[in-house]
Amino acid sequence: MKLFNSDTIPLIKGKKILDLGCGIGGSLEYGVEDFLGIDCDKESIKKARKLGRNVIYGKLPNAVFNGKFDAAILSHILEHLPTLDDVQKTLELARAHLKKGGLLIVGTPYAYDSTAWQHWQHQRVFTMQSLTDLIKMQGFEIVDVYTYWHLPCENWWMKHGIGNYPLKLTKRDYILKVLATFNLTRHLTVVAKR
Repeated sequence: MKLFNSDTIPLIKGKKILDLGCGIGGSLEYGVEDFLGIDCDKESIKKARKLGRNVIYGKLPNAVFNGKFDAAILSHILEHLPTLDDVQKTLELARAHLKKGGLLIVGTPYAYDSTAWQHWQHQRVFTMQSLTDLIKMQGFEIVDVYTYWHLPCENWWMKHGIGNYPLKLTKRDYILKVLATFNLTRHLTVVAKR
C-alpha cells in the first residue's frame, strides 16, 4: 500500500495536508507539519492523538470540518466506500477543501492485480482509466499516474531496503493488464490538481 515515493513526497513535504481516512496519521512520517486527519475508526483516532496528531472523527463522505489545504490524501480509501455515489462525494469533499491549484493524491489497489479483491472490505477496484476518469469528472486535472510493482521475494527485498520500484507508465491500461496477468502491477497512485 505504498502511496509515497520520491515523486510524491515533495508534493506534501512542508505543506498543509488533509488526510481523508488517515488511520493513525502515517503521512506525517513524510515531512508533513500542518496536518488534519479524518477517520471513522475510533481506535485509530486514539492512537493518533497519543502520538500528538491532529485527527478528528468523520465518516466519509459526510465528514464535517473547516479549512483549505495544499493537498488532500486518499490512501486506500475509495475502494472501501459502499457506493459509487460515496466515492464521488468523497472526491467532491476533497476538492471543496483544497486551495486553488491544490493537489489530490489518491492511492488504490489496481483492479487486475489478483490481490485487489482479497481484502474482505473492498467494495470496488479501479483500473487506471476508470480512476482517472472518475477524478476528472469531479473537476480535477490529472497531473500524473504511478504504478507499483510486485517483485519476486518482495518481503526479502523490502527487508533489505530495496522495496518496490515506482515506475511511470504510459496511460494505457492494457499494458498494465498484461503485467497484472503475471501478478506484477499492484497499486495505482493518481496525482491531480484542483
